[in-house]
Amino acid sequence: MVQRPERIASRGPDEVYNVWGTGQTYNHMSAGWSWAFDTVFSWFMQNASQLGGVNQNMAVSWPARIKDKGALRGQFVHVVDVVPTILEAAGIAAPETVDGIKKAPIEGTSFAYTFDAANAKSPSRHTTQCFEMMGSGHCTTTAGP
Repeated sequence: MVQRPERIASRGPDEVYNVWGTGQTYNHMSAGWSWAFDTVFSWFMQNASQLGGVNQNMAVSWPARIKDKGALRGQFVHVVDVVPTILEAAGIAAPETVDGIKKAPIEGTSFAYTFDAANAKSPSRHTTQCFEMMGSGHCTTTAGP
């Protein structure tokens, strides 16, 4: 049974955290509000097949390296690409082990190549990206910026 927000809010923090993400909670906004907040896209943020909640803007500032101030880029980037980008920018490799424990390879693709004006129109280094949210899924092929 889904609990009303006010019933959950009246509980102590431990009780709320213990049920978060279970059938006792519904941690997404209603479709109507999603649609209102995502008006520039067809459908709404809860519908992954229409790329809702997927196409979000991001600002990157690094005055010492990025000389193309205020420029826009259209390459596809995902949150998993942030760490590979930081590692490349810092000139360090991802650790293979931490405290003697072997680590899984870091997923993602560096987008540091987009920092240069010469690469502003370069194709995205992602070729296929799949999304799923609450049973709504979509795979898209990226052809460039």
